[in-house]
Amino acid sequence: MAKHEELKATWDRLTELRRKLVNEMAGGLKSLDAMDLTVPQSMVLFRLFEVGPQKVRELQQLTGRSQSATSALVNQLESRGLVTRGTKKDDARVTLVEATAKTRKLLGEVEGLRLKSFASAVDKVPPQVLKNFDSALRQLLSSLP
Repeated sequence: MAKHEELKATWDRLTELRRKLVNEMAGGLKSLDAMDLTVPQSMVLFRLFEVGPQKVRELQQLTGRSQSATSALVNQLESRGLVTRGTKKDDARVTLVEATAKTRKLLGEVEGLRLKSFASAVDKVPPQVLKNFDSALRQLLSSLP
């Protein structure tokens, strides 16, 4: 029972940290509104940006949408010049969706805004606290599968 209570307390602190960071970062991220993207579209673009080309089925699993809804989403992004479709080199039956240079530039700018907003949000946190937090995060991440 004590372990459950400790985990609950840790979860509550993580939730509070997320809330505070989101509140502090919100002002700096207003310029993201100009992107005019839905949440599922953003999810797809960031996945393609971070991981590389993906099958439509993989994007479907990511967004939790139907095959037809995911295809429509990809069509919308393709019409805006944010993604391209191509075939897999070793299997022409497989269609891959890939981020364009336009997307890579756009999301690179978004990451810059996120980092700037995060830096502003934690500006008053003592450097040693941030260093300890980063160290704890690295240890936690290396312990997870």
